[in-house]
Amino acid sequence: MRKTKPAVRRAVLYRILCCALPALNLGLPATAQPLRELTPALLLPQGQHELKFFHNLYTQTAWYDAEGRRTPAGERSTFFTTIGEWRTGWKARWNAGLMTFFRSVHYGATDSSPLAVLRMGNDGQQARTALTHAGPTIRWLPFGKSRTTSLKASLLFPLAADLQGLRTGQRYLEHDGYQLWLQWLYDRRLAEQWQLYAEAGLWIRMDRRFELANSYAVVPLKAFLSFLPNERFTAYSFVEWSGVPTEPLRNYYFQAGTGIKWYPVRRLELEVMSSLFAAGAKNGAGWTANLGWRYVW
Repeated sequence: MRKTKPAVRRAVLYRILCCALPALNLGLPATAQPLRELTPALLLPQGQHELKFFHNLYTQTAWYDAEGRRTPAGERSTFFTTIGEWRTGWKARWNAGLMTFFRSVHYGATDSSPLAVLRMGNDGQQARTALTHAGPTIRWLPFGKSRTTSLKASLLFPLAADLQGLRTGQRYLEHDGYQLWLQWLYDRRLAEQWQLYAEAGLWIRMDRRFELANSYAVVPLKAFLSFLPNERFTAYSFVEWSGVPTEPLRNYYFQAGTGIKWYPVRRLELEVMSSLFAAGAKNGAGWTANLGWRYVW
């Protein structure tokens, strides 16, 4: 969740761009899943690896108050987040990996450019930049006969000091603490050219000094409907609702978006996506632009 004045402190994550080389079209293991069908719910077979980066640019000049009213923020706040994740097929029903989070934020006038965040400034007042979190992640296939349902757990450790600026007076960058992500992932082919992916989670954010007043949980729910016209492209639309379980209608956001994936060679996926935060309470009322790539070998 995103937070801005007066009480909104969360931001979304996602996407990056890269170029493909002809050499990337080398063969995959015989058991490898076709890349366009390899949704997050599916596990990698033993001996296969995946590396992906998502760059997400989120910007807002307004926020939703506790009653869900869209309210001017008086400034533009823009977050640029890169999530990197590597995972490998560890055992028949297990994948293991590592996640890292890099974030930059820029605060400026409402008519300032969102692209100012790409300067990666670090003056502590108008801009901050840091490698914020990193940690291990595992995925487990609970039902041996159902390859399309999996569970994922990630434990993230804070890397930079005073990420919220509560002690130094710097501007908010990210929640200053540990994060435990528990996710249920589900994938289903609806028809020859249509695919459904769904995700439900519980994200626990604990203050690094274990202060309960600065700790909370979030329940995100997502659904993606994908159209697969051919072997080279996938188009999708998605919706997400994410809220605090103790006040689900007074501290939440709802976003919807659409994206396209392109597979220039067998081992590489490129993605572009955009979304709008259409409703919420105590959260930002902005939009996102995202770029990503994924490489499997």
